[in-house]
Amino acid sequence: MWDGLENQTSQHRLTAPPVYMDDTPEDFMMIEHDENSRISRWLDEEDALLDNPMLMTTTATIEQEDSSFLNSPINNENNGGYVTGGKNSIYGRKALQNINANTAQQQDIQLQKQASAIAKTQVLPMLQHRDIPSGAGTFIEPTHNNINLRSVDEIPMIYRSIFKFKTFNLMQSACMDIALYTQSNFVVSAPTGAGKTGVLELAILRALMDGKGGSKIIYMAPTKSLCSERANDWEKKFQSLGISCKEFTGDTDHTSLDAIKKSDIIVTTPEKWDSMTRRWVDYKDLMKFITLFIMDEVHILNERRGAVLEACVSRMKTMEHAVRYVAVSATVPNLQDIAEWLGGAALSFSEDFRPVQLERVVYGIPFYGDSMFSFESKMDWKLFDMIQKHSKGKPVLIFCSTRKSAQSSCEVLLKLMDKKNIQSLGTSNMTIDITNVKDKKLTEFLQKGIGFHHAGLESSDRQLVEQLFTQRKIRIVSTTSTLALGVNLPAHLVIIKSTKTYQNGALVDYSDIELLQMIGRAGRPGLEDSGCAVILTTPDMEQRYRTIMCGSSQIESCLHGNLVEHMMTEICLGTVTDIETCIKWLQSTFLYIRIKKNPSRYMIDQDATYSPQTLTPSHVLHGICKKNINMLTESELAINSETNHGIKALKATAYGIAMDRYCIRLETMVTILKSENCVSIKDVLSLVSLAKEFEAMRFTVGEKPFLNSLQNNVNIRFPIQGKVATISDKIFLVIQCVLGDISLHTNIMGSSLVFSSFQILLFASRIAKCIIDCCIYNQDVICLKHTLDLYRSIQAKMWASSPYPLRQIDKIGPKMAKTLAKAGISTFDQLRSVDAARIEVVLHRNPPFGNQIKEALGIIPLFIMDVQYSMSPKQPTEVILKISVSVSNTKKIPRKRYGKGFYAQVWIEADKTFIDFRRTSIQNLQERQRFFTVRAKLPNPSTNITCHVQSEDYSKVYSI
Repeated sequence: MWDGLENQTSQHRLTAPPVYMDDTPEDFMMIEHDENSRISRWLDEEDALLDNPMLMTTTATIEQEDSSFLNSPINNENNGGYVTGGKNSIYGRKALQNINANTAQQQDIQLQKQASAIAKTQVLPMLQHRDIPSGAGTFIEPTHNNINLRSVDEIPMIYRSIFKFKTFNLMQSACMDIALYTQSNFVVSAPTGAGKTGVLELAILRALMDGKGGSKIIYMAPTKSLCSERANDWEKKFQSLGISCKEFTGDTDHTSLDAIKKSDIIVTTPEKWDSMTRRWVDYKDLMKFITLFIMDEVHILNERRGAVLEACVSRMKTMEHAVRYVAVSATVPNLQDIAEWLGGAALSFSEDFRPVQLERVVYGIPFYGDSMFSFESKMDWKLFDMIQKHSKGKPVLIFCSTRKSAQSSCEVLLKLMDKKNIQSLGTSNMTIDITNVKDKKLTEFLQKGIGFHHAGLESSDRQLVEQLFTQRKIRIVSTTSTLALGVNLPAHLVIIKSTKTYQNGALVDYSDIELLQMIGRAGRPGLEDSGCAVILTTPDMEQRYRTIMCGSSQIESCLHGNLVEHMMTEICLGTVTDIETCIKWLQSTFLYIRIKKNPSRYMIDQDATYSPQTLTPSHVLHGICKKNINMLTESELAINSETNHGIKALKATAYGIAMDRYCIRLETMVTILKSENCVSIKDVLSLVSLAKEFEAMRFTVGEKPFLNSLQNNVNIRFPIQGKVATISDKIFLVIQCVLGDISLHTNIMGSSLVFSSFQILLFASRIAKCIIDCCIYNQDVICLKHTLDLYRSIQAKMWASSPYPLRQIDKIGPKMAKTLAKAGISTFDQLRSVDAARIEVVLHRNPPFGNQIKEALGIIPLFIMDVQYSMSPKQPTEVILKISVSVSNTKKIPRKRYGKGFYAQVWIEADKTFIDFRRTSIQNLQERQRFFTVRAKLPNPSTNITCHVQSEDYSKVYSI
């Protein structure tokens, strides 16, 4: 009997005529299963861990399996999208055959071979005639006097189109030998605008010239905007050579692993590459092709995000592949430490190599208020004097922490202009066409020669401001820091109005890289020979920013700050098995380099007094390893397990695997494991809200009164007790606002809370996945059910029990969903049953809107599940379930779209007792009907068994 589609609720009781094993079709085949691993599978590109078998409980055993539901490492070539290592992986034999079948790909490969052959005959033979100092520990500090400019003609003609100039500049010429004529690792420190990208391109050419088939180049930058800029540039430059370049960041969900596999240059962030290398064992066939690893802005090692970069590179080094490491950095004093870490040479270039000389000024302005927003308001009244003093009548960029602050700067400047009877700060003889400007305030400012620029403006308004500023029709633009990382608008004067910025719901100090990016906008190469950067800050921070601006701040490691999470990853990978292997791993990190130079900074107890004997690097490393391993074992995330040889070795528990898989903080993991009685969706939401991942968020002006005002809103299902007081209260209510379709935009706060909600949902989704895995391992079916509901609600951005599920369809928002419901169309089945014309009439829309809705509806899974069961002839309380699952959609369902993974969850319970859970791609189910068999021991023969198949991302898409 075939069970129906969504919203059908039939329970399979043990009263039907039994089907015995003699009648079992051949599709059901016995496989072995590891009952010690009890973890579910999440196979999206970001979170898949493919070497961990899925949960099997003591009350259920797999007897027959379909490959798409396999709970152990897969060796079947037709694995339906599961990525595995070895010759049958997506990077293995089958995938390479698919690549070879692609004619365009063949042509690209042929182009690469031709270019490589030319390079080997024209360039590489010259290497034997050169004596190039490039070994580890080499330190080169070139001066203008000892550098000869090098011509692009040195490069084979086929590669010359990459460079849009005829001669390399001084800095690039000094680096050319080591970048192009050796395979040595090296790091370059040079001022902003010195031409570091050209050096990286020389290193890329060397990798291409070596001509290893299928070799790949990794470029890593700290920001997604920088990655996007570099990917777009290189895609155009290298396309004619048959070299493909793809961006692989959090903004490129459309970029599949298959596309990355076919790319030659992969542009990524530390966080994204960390998620990849956490599973490098599964991606061996990809990793072994990496020949060049490039790190841009490597000075981020000094920041918290630098810990991820450090962990990534150290992990790459443990893979024991021949990889060349190249890094570029802003001016730093301890460049040789970075070079020692990478095992290469250091090339340091002074400020003399900056194409435009830069004046740097830091003002420490006294402030006695209690809010940095008040400080920024005070700085608004300082701006006019700063502009008059430092701009020389030339273009000015003012960087502000928020959109509102950017606009308030213009308002104060306008008041001061009126007071001083200044008509305009732009070019007086030029007129500005403001007829198409959509923002009324912006219209008023533009006429006075000033403007503001941020993501809240219409795209056309932003483009107009950029155009007018470039044409010098307006002279001053007040903007947010994002402009420094995106649009290239250099100015003579850059003013950083306050050194705080609003990020992820919190007011924090600008990072070093953000400051350097903003300062780098000062001075216009080709237009003038000087620029000026001004920082306005408080007196207590004045010296810090002087140090940063002068490049005299030592780069220290931040890995020790969250080392326990990275150590958990290495335990999962098998790199760390005890204190000795932990020490060996740490010796591959930049942290170890700095411990040797500055051990006191990294001691575990900073308040204790240490003798010279205890400040040795080995002593410090041993203390760090012991402390972090103890934290993991005491939290039941790792255990000392005895190997086959009788040796104790660290091994990750199921909880540790989940922590690593979803990048969960240790404190959050401990909170999850200590939680009890999660018997409702409210309990699960409260647990998620307590996560340490939200600790950086803060309350901004107006948030507490606004959130308190929502307590009586009918769409807030779970009001808090009393008033909003903690960040967890904020998270708890913001998630409910999103799921309940409550607007987070206000006149006082603007859209700041809206943008915070995006980050909150990303964290909450990841944490919910981790809780699901823990529930499966614990066989806690009640908590599992409610966590699945919450996760699905977060993915759908609406409560799972919402009466308006149609709002999940592309082009149908909350208003249209309510309109359809009033017309008697409130479920997916009802929408499928009406024609396109009826939809257009109800929603008052013109064709082809109805067909567009039907098209979008076609990719929402339509599940079919059939369950047959029989009693074991030997054990009266053991039931054998034979389950088949498929989808009946005729339209091809994509693997991923709009952030939705299109996966199905199949799980089984018996009177609130957990039996089984598994997950597979919807594409697998669309290819053919899938089968698996489960044996379950029940308390008594009359126990109800419920089998669920449901969409992971869409609410109210299921069969029971």
